[in-house]
Amino acid sequence: VSRALLGDGTGVIIGMVDSGIDKLHPAFAGNDSQGNPRLVAEHNYVPVSLPNEPAGNTGDDRNGHGTFIAGPALSSHPTYLGMAPDARYVNSRVLDYNASYSGDAIIRSGIGFAINQGADVVNLALNFNATNNPIPNGSSPLDLMIDWAARGMGESCVICAGNISQATD
Repeated sequence: VSRALLGDGTGVIIGMVDSGIDKLHPAFAGNDSQGNPRLVAEHNYVPVSLPNEPAGNTGDDRNGHGTFIAGPALSSHPTYLGMAPDARYVNSRVLDYNASYSGDAIIRSGIGFAINQGADVVNLALNFNATNNPIPNGSSPLDLMIDWAARGMGESCVICAGNISQATD
């Protein structure tokens, strides 16, 4: 029923801001139904100076989280079909080998990259602990960036909850 109402993602670009995507995985590789490459663009914002980060990584998923998260949205696998199997995607790698990040500037850069590459939807599934947010009232730079993307640019922003397994003090 939902595919009949929502379509298959043709003409939509989803910005995946995560640990990267395995672009060679058959569920994400190839072209859409209009002959366009599914991968629109990719960029790695993780510093290569970190341990286990190879130089020249353009967005390959070194952790597996981003590829896993992309599945329900983008998978074109006939058995494990995603919500938008014909959508194209932007791969903004912001999470390192351990699926963590050093600060929200890297995430803001990934969001901006996705938008600049034409993303209609920005997906964030990050382990951002709001209790450690230095500005917990919704006015942190990351909060303001998401507000700008949604209100100022008309982006649909998908912010996943439940990535934090245990609350911290």
